Amino acid sequence: MDSSTFTITFIRHGETEYSKKQLVCTHTDAPLNDTGLHQGDLLGQRLMYDAFTKIYSSDLCRAKQTAQCILANSKQEKLPALILDSRLRERNFEELDGKDGKVWVEPALVWSQEEGKTLIQYDPPGVESYDKFKCRVSGFFKEMEKPTGANIVVVTHGMWIRTFLEYIRVENHLFQLDFPEQCGIEESQTPIKNTAITKLRIVKHENDNCTKIELLLHNDDTHLIQFTKD
Repeated sequence: MDSSTFTITFIRHGETEYSKKQLVCTHTDAPLNDTGLHQGDLLGQRLMYDAFTKIYSSDLCRAKQTAQCILANSKQEKLPALILDSRLRERNFEELDGKDGKVWVEPALVWSQEEGKTLIQYDPPGVESYDKFKCRVSGFFKEMEKPTGANIVVVTHGMWIRTFLEYIRVENHLFQLDFPEQCGIEESQTPIKNTAITKLRIVKHENDNCTKIELLLHNDDTHLIQFTKD
């Protein structure tokens, strides 16, 4: 059976002053702070010998700077152009931007326990709805180019990655998941760490409606271990 295989690496941006202080930061265009720039450099060093076919980024500054750190460290002879896409922006929390993260996390935890749903499905008043956001996330994945053998990097935001993983986990009629036990993939309440890598291998059979997705790495920031110790 003919099939196409490609890998996609999702990366959350580095630290900003907002994330350092645990403030909500969605469409506010906050740049990386000094720690975030160093995290991006360490990430770039980790990936320097990987050959990428395409590299996408949210058009917000913190994601774009992280992607640029990857490109700046790369040993690849011919680098792909950085593709900015607004669909990769974080879920828009609008007037909650700049407020303490507890203003939505605490009621979301209560709601998720009462409703038996995940935290990220909670809709605080006046924000981009989860369903609308999930359509934006899934729309990007469905429409992006996926040539056979491609090695694609997507630099985006924490809730974006969590929502994508929730989408493929729930839409099990479309996807056959090959995830290790205790990989934490179902713990969608667990935040994605700054510059952490989530890597998937995706196999699509031409005559099969089901796409196989294998989890290679999840929320992996081991490139920061020595930096964290220091």
